This record gives sequence, structure tokens and C-alpha cells, in this order.
Amino acid sequence: RLIEMLAFIATELHKPFVRHFFPTSDAEKQVAEDAIRKRLGFIAARLRGDYLFGDEFSVADSYLYVMLRWARMQELDVPEPLPAFVERMEARPAVRLALQHEGLA
Repeated sequence: RLIEMLAFIATELHKPFVRHFFPTSDAEKQVAEDAIRKRLGFIAARLRGDYLFGDEFSVADSYLYVMLRWARMQELDVPEPLPAFVERMEARPAVRLALQHEGLA
């Protein structure tokens, strides 16, 4: 399941962000935005605990967190319960330290 989730985030969520960041047209940016929202909705509908796999933190949670930061940076709406997921991630000491180190907090 972990590999499946990492592959989903990489191919179905990360990839459209590239088109959203660097579109060749307004239409391409809109298509990318629609894809991002749909994929975030898919993940949001399946979140059944604090993290993607319930109460157990995984590398996939870290990857999803980056995608959600990008969504926030691009001012995209993030469906419930993903905002609370972001808060949980940002409460993790290692995440806070990484954000500080990168000058993002």
C-alpha cells in the first residue's frame, strides 16, 4: 500500500503541479488545477486517521505534506480533512526543524 500511495502521489498529484507551476497556456493551468483538486479529493475521502495509513506515520505522509504546501502556495482549496493533516504534520518536531532549516517557518 505504501508503494501504491507513493506512486499515486508522484504520478497523479506531483505531475499536474509541474503543469500548474509552468503552464504553456491558461487552459493548461486550469486542467492541471482541476486534476490536482480531483486527486486531493480522492485522498481526502480515504483519510481515516491522523495519517494516510491510520495512526502510523509513513514517508507517503511527508510527500503528501509537500504537495499540500504547494497547493497552499498556489492558493488552491484543500478539501477536509487535509487542513488538519497539514496541522498535524507541522506539529511534528522534525517537520518544524526542516521548515526552519529551509527558511520556510
